[in-house]
Amino acid sequence: MVLNFYLLVGVTFIVFTCLLPFVIDVKLAIPPPYDMGNFDFFYKVIHFGVMFYLFLNSVICDVLYITILGLCIAQLVILQEKLLDISVETNSAEPHNQRRFHSEVEKDLKQIIILHMMINKFVKKLSTLLSLPLFIQYCCGCLIVCNTILQLTFSNNIDTTDGVNLITYSAATLSQLVLYHWMGNEIMFKSNKIIESCYLSQWYQLNPYCQKFILMLMESAKRPLVIEVYSLVHISVDSLAVIIKWSYSLFAVTKARYN
Repeated sequence: MVLNFYLLVGVTFIVFTCLLPFVIDVKLAIPPPYDMGNFDFFYKVIHFGVMFYLFLNSVICDVLYITILGLCIAQLVILQEKLLDISVETNSAEPHNQRRFHSEVEKDLKQIIILHMMINKFVKKLSTLLSLPLFIQYCCGCLIVCNTILQLTFSNNIDTTDGVNLITYSAATLSQLVLYHWMGNEIMFKSNKIIESCYLSQWYQLNPYCQKFILMLMESAKRPLVIEVYSLVHISVDSLAVIIKWSYSLFAVTKARYN
């Protein structure tokens, strides 16, 4: 839903600031520095091409990153389902075939632990990959939101075009931030559910060797998997709230200064 809203806002921004100037006299997102005269139409065409390329590039990168984060969440869900399947196998195991059953459970638990280790390494690589773009988003997001509120608050003669540009661009930035932080929060939430899945696997009906494997997995899962920005901030809903608080604080300081 957030992704659809992000795409809708982005398309609205492109249509209003790049295509609408071909039909009626409205401002461009990046107006020319001087009167283009007979070349005004060609400038609008180049302006549309550049803005559409930037928008398409941003959307493709965001969808790619979100898909990778979704794969990580899917692997965590698969890990939990494998743990819950152990409880089903425990209930359906025949009493005279316990030795073979425990041997199969040991193999399954070893695969689950290896999967958890691979997911852990994958999350660390994701943190390294996303640290720079998310750090830029943190800085730019605060400035964009604060700038939008300031202009809408202090500008008495702001026209419809500038207002729509500010609102749509800020909405696109916020929805982009919500996308990343929501997915990061889901990774943290799903990783915290691993301990619960271990408990629901009916570990008390397994042999001590299998119980040791489950204990090792529970101890490893006590530290939740998180996407970090240079080991400074965890990407979650809480960190998104911090961005909004920073934006409001910057707005309040600026407003108090100019008042």
